[in-house]
Amino acid sequence: MIPHKFRGKSIYGGTWVYGDLVRDKKNSSIRYLVNNRKIEYVEITILPETVGIYSTLNCVEGREIFSGDIVSFNRDYNYVVKFDKGAFYLYHTKQKTFDGEPYCWGLLSRAFDADLKTLGDLKIVGNEFDNPELMKDY
Repeated sequence: MIPHKFRGKSIYGGTWVYGDLVRDKKNSSIRYLVNNRKIEYVEITILPETVGIYSTLNCVEGREIFSGDIVSFNRDYNYVVKFDKGAFYLYHTKQKTFDGEPYCWGLLSRAFDADLKTLGDLKIVGNEFDNPELMKDY
């Protein structure tokens, strides 16, 4: 079983932190291990709207793909990765459906990973929080 891994932007300076997601009634935070021998953790409060979950897939450069990342195949189109109903989906950043909803291009999953080679190199080009200009018309 693959453990869940999360990321979020710290409320202190906006840096990205990675680890376990902790939520209470007031805040969301990321907890991560700082000392394996003593099992010490650091917990940092994050902006809840920036929480992303690791998809268990990596891009062609080896970077981990999280929900909220913007990816591209051969730089033709940009897609934002979204986690919904237990699965990761790619939504086109510019195309809409007939009713004005973001166009869902398809699933991003381990089964889909084998097909990435036929679609070109999947690269992370940004994320929806640091690069909103890549989300124009989303």
